[in-house]
Amino acid sequence: MTAPGDFSSGDVLTAADMNALPGGMMGNATNSSPARLTASAQTYATVTFTAVSGRMYRAIGQLYATGPDAAGELVGWLVCDGTRRGQSATYFDTTDNEAGISCIAIFTGSGSFTVNFQALGADGVTDAYVENFQGIDPFLVVEDIGPS
Repeated sequence: MTAPGDFSSGDVLTAADMNALPGGMMGNATNSSPARLTASAQTYATVTFTAVSGRMYRAIGQLYATGPDAAGELVGWLVCDGTRRGQSATYFDTTDNEAGISCIAIFTGSGSFTVNFQALGADGVTDAYVENFQGIDPFLVVEDIGPS
């Protein structure tokens, strides 16, 4: 395939060229009424889409929490069709009183495919607010990023 920026006048765009391009957004979800963060894993957003064999996908989830009941960690991860991937953790204490996480996973799949963004409090955190931060609710985006 001719790389973007390498096309010349008169070049023909082929089906192979088109299939090598990223497919864009496969789905997204936000949660405007998120459950409180607890010591048990909770799902904050879910995207189900049709994955195509031979394609690579990227999922990105983000959430922000405040007011922990104790010092500890905010931990999140993505579950891609039953497989846990893209874990992220950050220290969370009652002095700073806020924490945010972003989780990213790269994966392949085929057919109906579900991605869940999950999080919990750990190492002492058993209760905290999950909030809209600067206009952004907890979210999950899944993108087709090109051939695998």
